[in-house]
Amino acid sequence: MELYAGALQVKLELGSGEVVLHSQTGLKLNNLVWHDVSLVHENKTLSLTVDELFTTSVEVPGQLNKLNIDNGLYVGGPGEVKIPYLSRQSSYFRGCISKAEFNDYDILSSLASLPGYRTVYAIEDRCSNVIVAEDNYPINFLGPKSYISFPSWNAREEGTFECVLKTMVQQAPLLYHAGWHTDFIALEIADGHIRVLLDNGSGIVVLDNTRFVSDGKWHSVKLLFNMNHVQVKVDDELSQKQLIDNKKKHLDLRGHMFIGGINNETSLELIKRGLSYVLVERTVTGSFMGCIQNIRINLEKKSLADALVTKGIDTVCEDEEGEGMEEGKNKLEDEISATPIPRFLEVLRPNAPCLLSKNLSKVFSNFTRLLDLMPLIVNEAGISTLEPNHIHPTIDLSKIGVRNSQVLFKIIQDAKQGHLELNIPGAKNRKAFTLLDVIHHHITYHHDGSEESLDQLVFDVSVHSKQEIPDCLRQGQRYMFSIKIIPINDPPELIFPNGNIMMILKNTWKTLGPDVIRIVDADNVCSELKMMIVNKEDPGYVEDVRNPGQRVGEFSCQDLRVGNIRYVHSGAKVSELLLQVSDGERISDPTPLRIVALKPDVQVGNNTGLILSQGGVSLITISNLSVETNAVRQKVNILYNITEPLYYGEVQNRDNNGEWKPVKLFHQDDIEHGRLRYFNTDPEFRKGDITEKLEFSVTVGQKILENNIFFIKIKRAKITLARISPNELNNVRRGKITQNELEAVIEGHTIPSDLFKYVVLKSPGKGKLLVRGEELNKGSTFTQEDLKQVGLTYEATVRNAEETQDSFQFQVYVGDQHSPVYTYPILIGIDPEVPILMSKALVVVEGGTQTITKDQLFTIGQDTTAFVYNVTQGPQHGQLVMQTDPEKPVTIFTNDDILQERLMYKHDDSETLEDKIVFVVVEQSKNGEPEADVILGKLSISIRPTNDQPPVRVVNRTFNVTLNGQHLLTTAELHFHDADSDFDDSQLIYTKWGISNGNIVSARDTAHELSRFSQDDMEMKRVLFKHHGARRGTFQLQVSDGVHQTMTVLEVHALDPYLRIINYSMFMVHQGQESPILGHLLSVESNMDIWSEEEIAYQVTFPPSHGEILVNGELDHSFSQKDINNGLVVYHNDNSKHSRDSFDFVVEVKGIKAHGTFPILIYKESHQYPLIVVHNKKLSVHQGGAKKIWDEQLLVFHNNSVPADLIYSVKAAPLCGRLVMVTESLTGPQESLKSFSQDDINGGRVQYVNSRFSPQGDLFILDVSNGFKTVDGLTVLVKLVPDVIILVTQNFSVGEGGAQTITGDILNISNYQPSSNFEFYVTKAPKHGRIGHHGLPEDNVSSFTMEEVKQEAVFYFHDGSETLMDIFTLVANISEIGRESEPIPVTVTVIPVNDQAPVVIINSQLEVMVVFIFAPHSLHLRY
Repeated sequence: MELYAGALQVKLELGSGEVVLHSQTGLKLNNLVWHDVSLVHENKTLSLTVDELFTTSVEVPGQLNKLNIDNGLYVGGPGEVKIPYLSRQSSYFRGCISKAEFNDYDILSSLASLPGYRTVYAIEDRCSNVIVAEDNYPINFLGPKSYISFPSWNAREEGTFECVLKTMVQQAPLLYHAGWHTDFIALEIADGHIRVLLDNGSGIVVLDNTRFVSDGKWHSVKLLFNMNHVQVKVDDELSQKQLIDNKKKHLDLRGHMFIGGINNETSLELIKRGLSYVLVERTVTGSFMGCIQNIRINLEKKSLADALVTKGIDTVCEDEEGEGMEEGKNKLEDEISATPIPRFLEVLRPNAPCLLSKNLSKVFSNFTRLLDLMPLIVNEAGISTLEPNHIHPTIDLSKIGVRNSQVLFKIIQDAKQGHLELNIPGAKNRKAFTLLDVIHHHITYHHDGSEESLDQLVFDVSVHSKQEIPDCLRQGQRYMFSIKIIPINDPPELIFPNGNIMMILKNTWKTLGPDVIRIVDADNVCSELKMMIVNKEDPGYVEDVRNPGQRVGEFSCQDLRVGNIRYVHSGAKVSELLLQVSDGERISDPTPLRIVALKPDVQVGNNTGLILSQGGVSLITISNLSVETNAVRQKVNILYNITEPLYYGEVQNRDNNGEWKPVKLFHQDDIEHGRLRYFNTDPEFRKGDITEKLEFSVTVGQKILENNIFFIKIKRAKITLARISPNELNNVRRGKITQNELEAVIEGHTIPSDLFKYVVLKSPGKGKLLVRGEELNKGSTFTQEDLKQVGLTYEATVRNAEETQDSFQFQVYVGDQHSPVYTYPILIGIDPEVPILMSKALVVVEGGTQTITKDQLFTIGQDTTAFVYNVTQGPQHGQLVMQTDPEKPVTIFTNDDILQERLMYKHDDSETLEDKIVFVVVEQSKNGEPEADVILGKLSISIRPTNDQPPVRVVNRTFNVTLNGQHLLTTAELHFHDADSDFDDSQLIYTKWGISNGNIVSARDTAHELSRFSQDDMEMKRVLFKHHGARRGTFQLQVSDGVHQTMTVLEVHALDPYLRIINYSMFMVHQGQESPILGHLLSVESNMDIWSEEEIAYQVTFPPSHGEILVNGELDHSFSQKDINNGLVVYHNDNSKHSRDSFDFVVEVKGIKAHGTFPILIYKESHQYPLIVVHNKKLSVHQGGAKKIWDEQLLVFHNNSVPADLIYSVKAAPLCGRLVMVTESLTGPQESLKSFSQDDINGGRVQYVNSRFSPQGDLFILDVSNGFKTVDGLTVLVKLVPDVIILVTQNFSVGEGGAQTITGDILNISNYQPSSNFEFYVTKAPKHGRIGHHGLPEDNVSSFTMEEVKQEAVFYFHDGSETLMDIFTLVANISEIGRESEPIPVTVTVIPVNDQAPVVIINSQLEVMVVFIFAPHSLHLRY
């Protein structure tokens, strides 16, 4: 019986066919009104009566009237039972049931679980107001395991969630919804702020909001996400993030949507998926505590009436702020778990009443139970003895002649958190003891050390005596005995989830998050735990990200969890952190975390360049530019430095306010999060396309990767300006801009003027721009027709005592085409009535403070000196302060402050030479309010530097020299830098302090030994090192800038002569064009004495296939390093379709040679377009066989890439086989492929070889790239065809004359999952029945399909004969693979039915003599 669409529906099956009965049509029971329901089966009629008024009935067919409830009786839901006729999933009943009786048995008489008898799930013993809550009711989450679940969230392409909340907790879940594979979305409170975590298959995206919400006040929360971005708004504070690397177009969610917490099953799934490391602890194990209301999902309002499950909530919120919501205040009483509820709540079954006879002793007057029990108290992990005061008889046993040894205790249910130790011979096996054993202290309870605070056990107590006692004591009484555990604070424990060895790149930092260190403590929460570092002498150190550079010796568990703690490497290759954790009382044993520093391997990964139109803007994404390192589970700080000025535009970074600002330094994190773009600002008319070279270096730790180029191709604009004439304002404050001053044209076309749309990119700074009376701001538009008809009006809003200039920036659009970015200049003449502003440069000593007097800054009007200064910009390297409060910066001051010498400039001690303050000056009116007229002004500040920075070593390399040879000492091996702004590094002086294995001499005169030399000498190759003695040695140097001295050590290695090719990375050239091969792409290093780059000679041994090498404009295969460094060696591409090229070469110095290959990447405009996956079909491979992969099955295409340039990399190898390359010459075992090309596939050279069978098949995952664009995670499925089909059958039972559906549980293929339908053939029919189809119930069928089995359309019909068994044989045939199973018999057990009346078959004459008594024999009378 179930509630379905507000009506009752009853299904009954007694063996003769299912009958369905509904409540009266139109009667609805989902109206929050109490209803009486009665269901009666009597005289083959099933009747349903509602509220004693509305009755419906149906006739039950067949002769059977017995209902089999061996599987149990379930009220409110099916629990965990799996029964075929419950295939349609109905939701659990959510409401109130006050009475439930089955055949006069009161089902709700007890709400206690009894193993094997009764299981009670998450129910309450009262009708909660949660059930009757209306739409506008708030939801109070009482904790600590509260939650609400709603049906699955339809957020495939876009989702919104809104609510209003009030809480005091700072860590809590708000929303969690799991998805397929790695997909999920979570909304939580972390450190009092709202945080969103989302993964749609492209990695976890984290978005934090800065508004604090854990203050006990109401806050609105709005979450919006789609496949382009995610945003969360708290009150009026908006945070958002672009999903620029998103590879999927949807978010696949499944299951239920949880609000305020999650259930146990979801918590376990979350932990298995590894999300417990990124979510706050309460999201995984706890719940939100506070109030939520006005929930909207996808803009649709939701209430408790829409919920599937509600747990631990109320509908009343306290009016006072924060009352009842502080963390730790739990209003939930007698909470019942979502799994079967606590093991013991009361005596598990009622004892039978004691019937007292009249002849019993008076001792038994009013007797009901034998024992009074008192809980046993034991310490956690301790032992406690069962004493008589714990188990005390209610009567005096001696008065009824019963000995203590005759009172027997038999253990029915063992304790869960420990065990009883029966120190009596043989009692352990019997699980029994006597009251005498208790008196003699033989019974002890041993706790297992778990963290539960309560344990219980159940025993039966009976009395074995010949004395007259009540029968209830002989039969036994059942008791539940409680054991209270006194918790003991165990010491916390440290574990390392990824092992106790942490890899870190040398001289970088790594966050010590939960993936590195995890604290386990069952007695305390994270906020009570503190980490301590025992060995503080380690050269590396631990720091708090909020105070970088400061070594910390201890930190909190919460700081560890939220990622505030990181380890900074310095020095040693292998080191160790010795850690302890304390809860304030107990401390863990010291636990070592070993740290291994890896030498950074830094390489440019993606470097595709950009293509954009003149005046355009384009994001630089991770697919355009990226750097790869050898970091292991480490978020590395990768710094890009633009080393040369840009000519045609600027690289911009978006700051926290959403403003784009030009930068010379940026991080890879900026690229990954969509915060970096290139903006072309070139306004010149170009006759052709141009290319911008973004030259940059990359720094990781102290590793620097120099001389990198990012190409930006700029297509010339077709919309240009025919005229642009500056607007001049002479002695006036208003001017006009018409078509005579500003006119745009489009190349090759004449179009109406109203189609030219001007967009303002930057409005004027010193005035207002108006059209038809409306002010134009950033983003405003006007047309060429506006310029032609009415023009623009410019009004100056500043007053100036000297000529000045203003401007505004704009672009012109026609449809989707646009012009370059133009700047329109406006010349503003002198205002003769403007006050005179006097400004003279202020000179300040570096790090000092200087008073600003009227000699440096003052304003004089015609009849007043009362002026106010408002600072609009700067200072950048110091502060303006008042003498009365030198620590508080000011932005407003007056002429009077200057006259009284109260105003000062305080420098920040940075290495800067100048600063400035930009301000506006307004006249102070008589009533104290400033006048509207504004004067713009600037105070320049000159910083007088001081020599306060010592020299710092910036290049630290081992100096290699040939054994007993010589080598120039240059800044490539030893280089210092002095940060003082006015110091020239070339003037640094080096003084040697002794050398163990050589000497330093002048390169011009090797007989002259050098004891002192300058950095300029090293740069000019005037310092020579001559080796003698040991192969390894060091020498000490003192470096001085004239004031400060720094000591350093240079390590010297003497080796046999070597020549190594270095620095050659992927060289890129545009298709059909040429580009020089520079020194940063191809050079060598050697320990030989090389004085000139001409000594390094290259010879091309195998020329490029798709281009040629030009030296000084001529085809040549020989060149020197000097030619390379001077840009004379050029590669010219032949404009073919190939994306890759290379040439082999040998380089020689002083008879030492090295061989290499120079790779070349050829960039085409079409490379900005993605690769196209044309075919990715499932492979079909026979068990143990092999299959070639052709382009009909796997084909990736790019319009301008040849198949040989499309490279597949094996990301995940097959599990049941391997990929190999097929060659005619190769014999023996072949290695598994790690990569191959589309050309290999087209030629049938790639083969999948099966090594073991799996019914689920196999798969492998590939990444495909042409060097510019990549298809990630291409999954190729493999269908494995077994040699033999294994048909698995299950025998079944059927009532005599009845029918049984043949389901998928009876017939199944165990080792294959066919893609299409397959057939079963009846090779031997049943003798006492037949196989039939529901569409043809009277006919025998000789075959049927698996689809018909799934639809439960195939039946076995028994013929009603008096047989106990039947049998038939089947064969499964799968035509798609040409396989057939062995014939398999299916046995049918027939359950007999008493349906035949007895018949007399023998009735012969019986002769009896009078004197005898004779019993009839069976031969005379038989039925």
